[in-house]
Amino acid sequence: MKTDRITNHSHPYLEVRNSKIHGRGVYARRPIPSHTQIIEYTGEKITHAESDRREALRLKKKSQGKASDIYQFELDDQWFIDGSKKGSIARYINHSCEANCTPRLCDNRIWFFSHRPIETGEELSIDYGFDFEVWQDNPCRCQTDSCIGFIVRKNIRWRVQKKLQLI
Repeated sequence: MKTDRITNHSHPYLEVRNSKIHGRGVYARRPIPSHTQIIEYTGEKITHAESDRREALRLKKKSQGKASDIYQFELDDQWFIDGSKKGSIARYINHSCEANCTPRLCDNRIWFFSHRPIETGEELSIDYGFDFEVWQDNPCRCQTDSCIGFIVRKNIRWRVQKKLQLI
C-alpha cells in the first residue's frame, strides 16, 4: 500500500482553530488522501511514573476548577510523549467515536495516518482508546451517530452501554 507523507514542519495540509468537539482542533486546509502519513505527535519523552505524577497534578488543578487538558500519548510500556512541552499541533487532534485518523508507531515515533479521505475544513480525529476503568472520567462530545457519551476504546464501548442501561 502506498503511503503519502505530510511533513511536520510546514503543515501545508493543517491548521488549528476552535473545535465543536473540544477546545482547539486540527483541521484540513485541503483534501487529505486516505493512507496519508499526516503528522508526528511530538513532545517531551517521559516515564510512566512521571506521567502518573503529572496526571495527579492535573486532576488536582481540575478539582480546583482550573484548566486541566492533558496532552500525553503512550509510546510503549515505559514511555509517554507529553505534547504540552515542545509538542506539535498534533496535540490538538481530538477524540471522535468515528475517527478519520489512526495513530501508528513508526520507528519509535507516533504518527497519525488518515484511514479514509479527509475533506477540506474537516476536523481530524482519532479514537483515544481509553480503558473501561476510566470511562466515567472522560465524557465524549463528538456527537457522532455512534457516540455513547464517553471516551472508551471502540471494542469495549458495549460494556459502557451495558453499564448505562443498569444505572
